[in-house]
Amino acid sequence: MKKRNLVIIFSCLFLACITCVSIISFAGGTKMPTDSVTIYYKGYDNPYIHYKIGDGDWTKVPGYALTKSSTMKGYPYIAKIDTKGEPLTCCFNDGNGTWDSCNGANYTLMPGTYTYSTGVITEVDATNENTLDCTVKTSGDPRKAAELIRVYINKFNNGKAPYYVSLSYQFDGEEVVTYKNNEECKYNDFSTTFMLTKGGPLNIWLSAHDSTGLTYTWHQVVNVEGFAILGVPTTPASPVTTGTEVNFSNCQITNVGVGFGAEYGSYPKYTIDITNMQTNETVSYPHTYYQRASWTPKKAGTYAIHVSAVDYYGQVATHDSTFVVTGEDIVDPKPQIYTEGASTIYYKGFDKPYIHYKIGDGDWSTVPGIPMTAAKDEVEGYDYKAVLPLSGAKNVTVCFNDGKGNWDSNNGENYTFKEGAWGFTSGKTTNLRPKTPTNNKVTIYYTGYITPNIHYCIDNDNWTKAPGIPMNSSTKYEGFDKEYTIDLGDAEGVSVCFNDGHSSWDSNYGKNYYFTAGSYYYSGGQITPVEE
Repeated sequence: MKKRNLVIIFSCLFLACITCVSIISFAGGTKMPTDSVTIYYKGYDNPYIHYKIGDGDWTKVPGYALTKSSTMKGYPYIAKIDTKGEPLTCCFNDGNGTWDSCNGANYTLMPGTYTYSTGVITEVDATNENTLDCTVKTSGDPRKAAELIRVYINKFNNGKAPYYVSLSYQFDGEEVVTYKNNEECKYNDFSTTFMLTKGGPLNIWLSAHDSTGLTYTWHQVVNVEGFAILGVPTTPASPVTTGTEVNFSNCQITNVGVGFGAEYGSYPKYTIDITNMQTNETVSYPHTYYQRASWTPKKAGTYAIHVSAVDYYGQVATHDSTFVVTGEDIVDPKPQIYTEGASTIYYKGFDKPYIHYKIGDGDWSTVPGIPMTAAKDEVEGYDYKAVLPLSGAKNVTVCFNDGKGNWDSNNGENYTFKEGAWGFTSGKTTNLRPKTPTNNKVTIYYTGYITPNIHYCIDNDNWTKAPGIPMNSSTKYEGFDKEYTIDLGDAEGVSVCFNDGHSSWDSNYGKNYYFTAGSYYYSGGQITPVEE
């Protein structure tokens, strides 16, 4: 069944009274146009009205004294303000510092005639001609979400049956809904029941007419108290020392809408965010029931506890508090990320990835490979890992996939890893166990092609774009007229081949040449370290 903000049920149950009003406007029925606001007032003795018209300025505090009046029975004061058709925003006081401002929201009235009593403003028809004699009443004080409110007429005191009633409502600024249009009353009364499902302002409009053309219009705005979190108890309470388990359960709530058959049953759905106010590190516990969660802080400091909840009807409530943790920080031992004789690859990319590989010149694993192991807490920035024993080989060739036909194979070139611990994400490889000598560079003094290019790939990085980079002229060592220097960064070595820039290549028969940090002579496939 589709949920609505208001569940309306006709009944004849009893009603009570109305709470604070936030905004009033006229709708439906027969009403003479006016450019002023008239308020019949019952409340303070010798009351004042403090107001502004439209977007204008407020009157000087405390405002203007209301005039005594006997026009409207039960309302001893009157204020009539010419607003020239603009809305009036106002509040009341006793002239001695006691104020009624609708809890700071004030009252906003469109041109028309109203009665005011104990926070309730009701629009009335100022003319009696062609008007039905009846009184609309409502139940429930204070109004609360997930409770019933009733609107009813005990008796039509004049006119001629049958009587017809139209009812519409607007909840919290949403679209106006016409509930009944000219509903015939079989008896000399009317009653309807609303289920309030959210907090906020509720506009209710009612119009009635009889068979002779007599009419009546009525409008009220009711402030509905919504779903709220009043407190977030913990066991134990703040403060605690680091390493203490803190349990959240049974938070204090009010005006919660419940119902069966929802995704989370009849209970609100909670999310708890705990943020270290010094480091801004946050741990979240989403979608908990009854706000149940366990948290063990490892760092001392003050934490911000933010709890948000959504009930069956979609009401949202939040609560913020702080929690103090004392003592020494607890530091988790770092995991061993390096395995001797293996290539350990930490990965971020596909969710639940597979790694397809071959060791050295061996055979490839069976497609799609093996699932990588979850390792989110081992190395920051990576979610999975695979440990691939090299069995004496120098490297392993790999590619990745999601097990569903989506692959990352470096456009068919695949990726190569040596022994060590490596991080891989978005095609980029990082040495997680770098060896960084003071001068981690390779310099090659070359003789061979007349105008040679050097084409190379630093460990687990990408190859230069073919045909590579022209080598520089050199006179440092006799017989070697070209040289080139490669900065290894944090890598251990570089794979190299040479070409003449046309189509002739020297790639060690496809195996390439491998250099670690240092200076070397190269001639005719022979590599000799330079002794300096």
